[in-house]
Amino acid sequence: MEAYQVRFIKEYDDLVARYVKLNNLIKKAEDGILDFELNCPVELLKEQSEIMWRYIEILWERSAYEKVDLIPITNS
Repeated sequence: MEAYQVRFIKEYDDLVARYVKLNNLIKKAEDGILDFELNCPVELLKEQSEIMWRYIEILWERSAYEKVDLIPITNS
């Protein structure tokens, strides 16, 4: 595997991990079970999540051109 492909997979995996963590945080905030108080509105976090999801979609599409196998994620 080429070095750029390894970097591509790492970028994707890191983004997916952050996306999942952010959405877990949003869910906890909405359920009122966070063990701390948010410093910003949850709506801003939701907007960030939407943009991150679009970035994931772009990387997924690009992976076909770059011949990189990625592990799929579903938008939850």
